[in-house]
Amino acid sequence: MTEIRLVYFGTGAFAQKHHLPELSKWGNVEVAYTVDPSSVSQEEFARIHYETKGTTPQQFDSLEAFLFSNPNFDAAVIATPVDSHFALASTLLDRGKPLYIEKPFMSSHSEALEIADKADHFGIPVVIGANRCVFPAYRTAANALRSGLIGDVTRFLFYYEHSWDKLTKDSVWRQDPNHPDSGLVRDHFAHYGHYLVNLGFHPEKAKHSNSTYNEKGVDVSTTFCLYDTSNKTAAFLMNGSSTGKDRQEEITLYGTEGMITIKFEGKASQAYLEFYDQPETRMDNASALSELRALGISDYTSHPALLHNFFHIVQGDNVKNASPARDGVLVASMTEAVLKARAEGRIITLV
Repeated sequence: MTEIRLVYFGTGAFAQKHHLPELSKWGNVEVAYTVDPSSVSQEEFARIHYETKGTTPQQFDSLEAFLFSNPNFDAAVIATPVDSHFALASTLLDRGKPLYIEKPFMSSHSEALEIADKADHFGIPVVIGANRCVFPAYRTAANALRSGLIGDVTRFLFYYEHSWDKLTKDSVWRQDPNHPDSGLVRDHFAHYGHYLVNLGFHPEKAKHSNSTYNEKGVDVSTTFCLYDTSNKTAAFLMNGSSTGKDRQEEITLYGTEGMITIKFEGKASQAYLEFYDQPETRMDNASALSELRALGISDYTSHPALLHNFFHIVQGDNVKNASPARDGVLVASMTEAVLKARAEGRIITLV
């Protein structure tokens, strides 16, 4: 099995808590280098890595210092604040390295487009860590929608309620109103934007209805709509200021003959089908699970599950990129339009 030597850009709590457990499942994958301005987070990352892998990554405080060392690595993982993604991705693609980039992909549509174009030009895989596209229930619902099971699609409704504000209070960039990528829309909408791409939604316009802000001046709840080229709507009600512990997430896909509802239940999601003259029934995820195995994802409950897809791609297995950079271009365009619609108080046409 091919050995994969990684460099990790960003070694904070997310990488420590979520990424390292997934790396421990791959005997042929090790983090050879870490790059982070925080020596504290690098040391903690290294400690956990040593416990699971028996090796200690070489540490650097900047991209420049890392590259100057003439490193030997096969791929890179970028888990840094979003405003650093473009420079890191562009430089690493120039060196021919496959990339796994945590969502949100890029700060702007123009940056996302440039990275996607470069990745396509050089034929280098870039996987975006937007995991809802590989959640079984979400995949089951998308497949059923595309098959015409509920007739012609009419609209989508996304509802989210969770303590985003509380959970991100210590985040350097998410809760800084002066940071270009702060706030709920910038941070969390990417999950749903990537899923809209999976559903085949082709957004054309964005309309913002309302947002509320915390004492820092960061948006913590929002309501807005996206309209596609045939005037179908995707409405979003996102409340990140909840004080409850449990996450409420419900996505309803409406068609002319019925609807599919994805519900977050406990720590997993399930899809339900309801024809308008029949009771609701739970949908079978067997086909979606088979698709996930074909993508190299055997444990869909892992977070981030897409790391497994990425590692299979890096070692040359014949698997499809489940979350490519090109998808991120459209998501960045949607995000940009929503924020512009909010700032200008009018309907905005997407780039």
